Amino acid sequence: MLGEFISTRRELLISRTNAKVSARPSPAPSAGKLDQRVPLFLTQLYETLRLDTTAAPFSPSAIGAGAARHGRELLEEGCSVSRAVHDYADVCQAITELAVEQGATILPEEFHTLNRCLDTAIAEAVTEYGRLKEEASSRHDLQHRAQIAHELRNSVQTALLSLTWTPSSSRLRS
Repeated sequence: MLGEFISTRRELLISRTNAKVSARPSPAPSAGKLDQRVPLFLTQLYETLRLDTTAAPFSPSAIGAGAARHGRELLEEGCSVSRAVHDYADVCQAITELAVEQGATILPEEFHTLNRCLDTAIAEAVTEYGRLKEEASSRHDLQHRAQIAHELRNSVQTALLSLTWTPSSSRLRS
């Protein structure tokens, strides 16, 4: 039921989610990226709902990979990590609001699957964002320390040269 609801109202859900994301005051993601993220998640959610009723459920790692890319892109765009959480919340709100408006039924198992997919997506996006932010911070710290070491080495070398310099060593020999 929820899978078919998502499939038949896909464009409307994408439009509503994009409107919610764009309405937030934090830096808006680039339009191209946003147009890719929401449809990807909806496709993965649909596949999860469809395959949850079979013997071979949809792999959570598929949702995780897309969400990790989402977290990476948010960092590249200069957005905060909270944007990832809000983006997935906007998808959930768009789905549930439209379902209520249209009197669609969402079974408890389907809502559980929706929440599981959202939890996985949020966790992976936040984890990847944090990992990359930490890597960038470590690189920056290492570069800063290298610069300080270089400056210190130059100062020490200058001090050593001035200590070994004597007036007699500076005269030209004839």
